[in-house]
Amino acid sequence: MKIPLLADTHIGARNDSEVFNQHFLKFYEEVFFPYIEKHGFKTIIHLGDVFDRRKYINFKTFCLWQERFFDRLEKDGIVLYIIIGNHDTYLKNTNEINSIRALLRNYSNIRYYESPEIVNMPDGSDVLFAPWLANAEQEDDFLKFIKRCKKERVTLCMGHFEILGFMRFQNAPNYDKGLSPEVLESFKIVLSGHFHTRSKKGNIEYLGSPYQITWSDYGDIRGFHVIDTDTHEMEFIRNPDQMFYRIDYDDSENPKELLNSDFSELEQKYVKVIVKNREKPVIFDKYLALLHEANVANVSVIDSTIDTLTEEVEVDETKDTLTIMTDYVNELEMDHSKEVIKVLSDLYNRAMEAGA
Repeated sequence: MKIPLLADTHIGARNDSEVFNQHFLKFYEEVFFPYIEKHGFKTIIHLGDVFDRRKYINFKTFCLWQERFFDRLEKDGIVLYIIIGNHDTYLKNTNEINSIRALLRNYSNIRYYESPEIVNMPDGSDVLFAPWLANAEQEDDFLKFIKRCKKERVTLCMGHFEILGFMRFQNAPNYDKGLSPEVLESFKIVLSGHFHTRSKKGNIEYLGSPYQITWSDYGDIRGFHVIDTDTHEMEFIRNPDQMFYRIDYDDSENPKELLNSDFSELEQKYVKVIVKNREKPVIFDKYLALLHEANVANVSVIDSTIDTLTEEVEVDETKDTLTIMTDYVNELEMDHSKEVIKVLSDLYNRAMEAGA
């Protein structure tokens, strides 16, 4: 049996931004739903972080997603299995109060899991569902389920884990907290939500978010997966849309050609203009005006031609923030550079998870 998988959908992200709501819904209405309808899928598994905000919901956002996502699944007779993620929980030390139970429990087609459970799927296969391990008691319970899975020969585990050695975001490794991969070595395959970039090591695979949410996702390929529960083979279906774009600006040659640029694909997108050479201020102003006329959602300008007081530090503005910091620390060749990078990575990851 083949089952589509979702993870880290983060409904309501970026302060319930209408731009991001439509960006997310475009993926479902133009990629996800057409695909599952074409193949006749009636079962979907979500590996956690359905909603973005832990403490509350924006009613406008929820009504929008009710109508265009959850109601559509129910109408089409599609069963949605949800594994509770950390963003779905109100408190950090328990899964008992969560947005899934509060908002979606009246849907007849939705099953949700607040604690580990071996679930028998429609094709008869067994899968261990493991929600966010919010406290020591849940971790102990999970370890007991691992032993049970060994006895019952359950080889497939799906959860919302924080595992050491995997990438939180691009260029942002999880160094210092979470499960050891060895804890999960008895499973043939472990699939997880939580980290937003796709990665795979050994028997463990992070599915990633189906779309770009922050600038740290720039250039990262997104989409969703389909698993064959018989063979455990995974198929990745790419989301062709992206939210973040970078443009190099250089008017040192043929400046007038810049005014013929086609920005139609940038409508309602986030754009960074990296200025390499700016010799024609009038052309530059007209160029930016064209971007705004294209209904770009957000434009930021990084002007590398402006002199700074720290000329000895060369910063590549085309890189993401964490990579810039990591590269700088490595160039210092300090005795404890690895520890410094761990601290910077942890602070950066906390800021990203908090929506900073």
